[in-house]
Amino acid sequence: FLAGAAYAEDEMSQDEMMAKWMELAQPGGHHGHFGKLAGKWNVTGKAWMEPGQPPVESTGTSTFEVLLGGRYLMQEYTSSFMGMPFHGVDHTTFNRETGKYDSVWIDDMSAKMSTMSGNFEGKTLVMTGTDMMQGMEFASRAEATQVSDDEVHWSMSMSMDDGETW
Repeated sequence: FLAGAAYAEDEMSQDEMMAKWMELAQPGGHHGHFGKLAGKWNVTGKAWMEPGQPPVESTGTSTFEVLLGGRYLMQEYTSSFMGMPFHGVDHTTFNRETGKYDSVWIDDMSAKMSTMSGNFEGKTLVMTGTDMMQGMEFASRAEATQVSDDEVHWSMSMSMDDGETW
């Protein structure tokens, strides 16, 4: 009943609803960043497992592919982490309905999906989300800045329930 009353105030014809849906489904503007990343990239990484401790260093590759007519950017990441093979996949899009970039990450060291969303702050894409690890909730923040056509700086930090951040 309430949903019907809310809908009645914003009456749109089926043709108007279809036209709006088609408009929002089209890639454009913000999706243009995806093509700049397409291809295979060499990755060097540092992960601080505990505040104040030296980082764990790794190397790997990221292969980026633009999907579904430019609407999505898929990343396949392969490296090692703490001496074990590591593989992850990310899908990113610009959600025209929310006006934000959305990302879903999966990897072979977990059995869950991690989601983040955000926008550009200057030349840096800043995305945030919340997740769980071993029963503890944490907030995550990722930043990506394309320094040149062949260099991207990416960082991620986590803040745990106990307030520690790294």
